[in-house]
Amino acid sequence: MVGPQEQGGQFQLLASAGDNADSDLSAYTGIIESALANPVADIHEMPGKDSHSVLCFPVVVEKIIRAAVLLDPGTVSTQQLGQAMRHLQWGVAQLESFFSRRVLRQQQLRTGRIVSSLELALSTLDQGSLLGAARALTTEIAIKLGAERVSLGIIQGKHAEVLAMSHTAQFAAEANFVRLIASAMDEAIDQHNLVLLPQNSQRDSAPITWANRDLHAASTAVAICTVPFQHGESFAGALLIEFADESSLNAGNFAVIEAITAMMAPVLDLYQRNERSILKRCRDGLEAQLQKLTGPEHVMFKSVSALLVIFILFISLADGDYRVTADASLEGRELRAAVTPFDGYIDETFHRAGDVVEEGVVLAHLDDADLVLQLNKWRAKRQQMLRRLREAKAEKNNADLRVVQAQLLEASAEIELLEANIQRTQILAPFDGYIVSGDLSESLGAPRSRGEVLFEMAPLDDYRVMVKVDERDISSIVVGQQGQLLLKGYSDQALQLTVTRITPVAAAQEGLNAFEVEAELANKSMTGLLPGMEGVVKLQAGQATYIWIWTHRIWQWLRLWVWSWWP
Repeated sequence: MVGPQEQGGQFQLLASAGDNADSDLSAYTGIIESALANPVADIHEMPGKDSHSVLCFPVVVEKIIRAAVLLDPGTVSTQQLGQAMRHLQWGVAQLESFFSRRVLRQQQLRTGRIVSSLELALSTLDQGSLLGAARALTTEIAIKLGAERVSLGIIQGKHAEVLAMSHTAQFAAEANFVRLIASAMDEAIDQHNLVLLPQNSQRDSAPITWANRDLHAASTAVAICTVPFQHGESFAGALLIEFADESSLNAGNFAVIEAITAMMAPVLDLYQRNERSILKRCRDGLEAQLQKLTGPEHVMFKSVSALLVIFILFISLADGDYRVTADASLEGRELRAAVTPFDGYIDETFHRAGDVVEEGVVLAHLDDADLVLQLNKWRAKRQQMLRRLREAKAEKNNADLRVVQAQLLEASAEIELLEANIQRTQILAPFDGYIVSGDLSESLGAPRSRGEVLFEMAPLDDYRVMVKVDERDISSIVVGQQGQLLLKGYSDQALQLTVTRITPVAAAQEGLNAFEVEAELANKSMTGLLPGMEGVVKLQAGQATYIWIWTHRIWQWLRLWVWSWWP
């Protein structure tokens, strides 16, 4: 029978029987290789020998070739070969059962180690702090392994610091035995290997054991096992276990210790990260980024960082145009109102807001029925006064003549006033332009008081731009400053403008304190402009570095905040 060696995986002779029991496997090498390549029971012809067959039966458990049984019956008949194959199958069944049991035991051991690790992880994760987790972990390990004492240390700076001991709530870090434990942990961490005292044939121990020997001499423990554990690429600490019996340093405990150290490193690291101060977190983050920059990998990160540095240098040194941005609206330079000349009623309306009208066009008509009646009344009265005037002249009655002349003048004045009011019942457009506001179509017949605004009109080609500048930017605005206006209705064309007036009064709008700045368009003859259009204005305010342009608002706010809180 042949089977794999523990190292190298090469098959070697494990047992043999028969006349050629002491011979090597060189004569059967080809048959073994063929059986391993195609792991099925088969009859192979012996090379160079006629009518000489060899039986080969691979032992496969869990899809792995555990061994191979070769039977060389010599020169026999075909019937005898068949009988030999049956007997060989019956015998190999015992081997398969043996290897199956061994695999099952290994799986049970692995399962036990996994369960132990999970139980320890659960007991650790239930704690609220790193110290609590370390205490629970060391106590559970001591109970699980039957150890006299278990100590856990983590790297602080360049040396290990004892964090917790099993069955001990508090201890003095300056105590001699604690310093000895920390030195023993440093010794194992520096050698990147576990340290065993006394030496154990089942595991390789680090060659230097001075610190562990000092601890062994000062301790009541019979055996000491110091196991360093690592997280990522660096060592994070060590676990030191003291046993009262040397037999505790067995393969089973070693397997459990390996599983525990592999599990607890990330758990403890998680607790450490959560308990870091803000300053420590910032420092760790900076160190991690520096390691990426100086290490051999992370080419993409280095490239992006280099481009970012170049970009920051560029915006810190290069100058650009600083422009103040503000909301703006278009208004007519002159806004004239058409008002009610006297108390009356709306009779007719011919135009409303948005219409373009010419000068003298009738916008609306007031009801003049009462005025016509009064006019007729005064005209009749004037005729009476004229008749009485002729009679007074004929009678040469000077007293009556003067009274009638005064009454006649009164009647004529009333007639002129009524005629003028009748003419004023027609509301006329004062100039060519747009009707900005006013719609009387739904108020026909409604009473109107004297002086009430009926229409507002703006000229067709004479506009001004009203810019609402934030008070934080008003110091950068001066009369004569150039800028550009981009209207929402004409977003494909920027209009040139010039600042003509700065209003010294601020108004609160949408949570901001803004000043109204008046500007004049350079191209007044552009068609399609309408009063009330809105857009965004950018006013040229000189040159500045790009980083100042993008961050000056933040610095303004920060200076004000510091000033407000500074004593």
